[in-house]
Amino acid sequence: GRTIDYTVALFERAGDLIMVTVQAADADPDMRAAAAAGAGSRATRQLWRTLTRSLRRTGALRPDLTPQAAADILYALASPHTHQLLRRHCGWSTRRYRTWLTDAVTRELLTPT
Repeated sequence: GRTIDYTVALFERAGDLIMVTVQAADADPDMRAAAAAGAGSRATRQLWRTLTRSLRRTGALRPDLTPQAAADILYALASPHTHQLLRRHCGWSTRRYRTWLTDAVTRELLTPT
């Protein structure tokens, strides 16, 4: 819950700026090299791996997922790209996006209760 709340708050504050950086990296070779060398993507993926390893230890992670596969799913679902598509392009409210992300992560990663 808190991790998703933090992620949503970050994207609400800085999502547009993050996407400008991503788009600039796509268009400019120097920006692409800087983005590839940056630690942001690696740090995010490490955060998700740490979280999914913890879910595995507590028995909350679906048994058919490895922590790495679960981290990859989180990396896609809770990405600035997905936020941009749903909030900016589709016009979803922050509440709708947060609810969807929470439900999607729960459905995709967690053992049914």
